[in-house]
Amino acid sequence: MSTQYSTTTDRERYLKDELDRFHEAEERRIDESRRERQRQMEEWREQADRRQREADTWPEALLKNIPLLRQEIIEGEPESEYFENSARANEQALAIWKEVAAARKAEIDELQNRIEAIEAEIVEAVATRLEESNGHTEWQNVAEMMRTMTPSNFLDW
Repeated sequence: MSTQYSTTTDRERYLKDELDRFHEAEERRIDESRRERQRQMEEWREQADRRQREADTWPEALLKNIPLLRQEIIEGEPESEYFENSARANEQALAIWKEVAAARKAEIDELQNRIEAIEAEIVEAVATRLEESNGHTEWQNVAEMMRTMTPSNFLDW
């Protein structure tokens, strides 16, 4: 009957356990960091996909739709012709849009200038009424900033 005795001391076992716990914690931290990066990348992709499917104007929508249609094309698939033709139709619509808009540029510019003038009149009316409504410095300051700053500059404090 042979009895084997452990050659490791309590201190050595304790240090080994501590080292094992440290390695496990480090692996968990690395895994957590990796999952967080993956989550952020997925979130970024979703935002990019959402932005790709948002447009404020028809030219922007037509332009963004072209690559969306082309990514649906699969070589040899019968419906691929539909997607390619749709992409070409979007390209042609965009070219026609540029042509038609160019022919009406002077009219558009005139209307945009008129809109800007009306907006400036609104800002002035609001600033004047604000000054008249209250004599405190803060009201006067806001009125002056509305007259002299852009909205973005107004918010940059």
